[in-house]
Amino acid sequence: MLTKSIVCIIKYKNKILFIQRGKKDYAYKTWHFPGGRIKQRESLEKAVYREVKEETGLQIDKSSIQQINKPLFDKQFNVSLYPFQAEIFNFRQPRPRSDALDAKWISMNETQNLSMTKTMRKILEIYFKINKGKNKLRIDENMNYSKLIDHTNINKKATAKDIKKTCQEAKKYSFRGVCVNPEWAKLVKKELKGTDIKVVVLVDSPIGDSPHQKRVKICKKAKRDGADELDVVISIPDVKHERWKRVLKDLKEICKILPTKIIIGSGYLTDEEIKKASKIVKEAGAICVKTATEKDPLEHRELKEKFYHLKLMREGAPGLLIKAAGGIRTISDAKKAIKAGADIIGTSSGVEIMNEFKK
Repeated sequence: MLTKSIVCIIKYKNKILFIQRGKKDYAYKTWHFPGGRIKQRESLEKAVYREVKEETGLQIDKSSIQQINKPLFDKQFNVSLYPFQAEIFNFRQPRPRSDALDAKWISMNETQNLSMTKTMRKILEIYFKINKGKNKLRIDENMNYSKLIDHTNINKKATAKDIKKTCQEAKKYSFRGVCVNPEWAKLVKKELKGTDIKVVVLVDSPIGDSPHQKRVKICKKAKRDGADELDVVISIPDVKHERWKRVLKDLKEICKILPTKIIIGSGYLTDEEIKKASKIVKEAGAICVKTATEKDPLEHRELKEKFYHLKLMREGAPGLLIKAAGGIRTISDAKKAIKAGADIIGTSSGVEIMNEFKK
């Protein structure tokens, strides 16, 4: 039977209230907005007020309650979600219920890096869209650049000592993630234990030309070894030959394994191929579309062209996270990438960027 529930985005200044799910299901440890089931004969507005108070201990301004979209269906929970936004009278720290792992105010700059279900991410996108201009993110000295960086070591000659060093750097600067080749997933998981830094595994670089079953096998092993996310290269040969159905089928199965960022190798593609590939990536269920990895045909001096690709990717996959990678070495490069639309930065120069930022 279909359940009807509400969720409510509560904003205070530049922060949004989130709750971390404690129930051990497919959404375990993901972040969501306060909400819950609508009681029989209860109005939507009353449900919003009651659920927020029960889940967080906070009282919202009833006059600020506003529905921001038609109901969204979450097939994983078989629930119809009515999304709302509201404000509180006075700032207070939330008191999460016993079934939640955590509840806290999170700055808008950091929401793009939270682990969220697709439905919650969609609701957040709707919220930002209708409040465009009011919630503008600033690319300045207040931005926590470290939380946007996937610190990367995909050197095929890297040793265990090198990988451990990369992990230590990630912990020192609190990077978003550590991206490595598949053989290092177990070690990275061990080194990052007790942190919220993601283990990201690169799959099938540089052009994604391995057979489908081999790609799936690598991804499943990465999951067993402790990966939190996959960075998988699209089959660039299939893209160039316009074998779109094959590309979609391949990516759909892979995206079911773990949260997946798909590398389209934008430097190899035409503008139309970039938009088409990005659209396929979104349709496949990925969380993010990524520009490139090593062997990218565009050199550092051609970053302007790569940043133009971010715009095309956004056009092809609106609402999807975008990761810029390949040749981003300085704080200036990172700022330009973010301004062009990047949500995540993939770089092996994370330490240099942060040291430059602090000068």
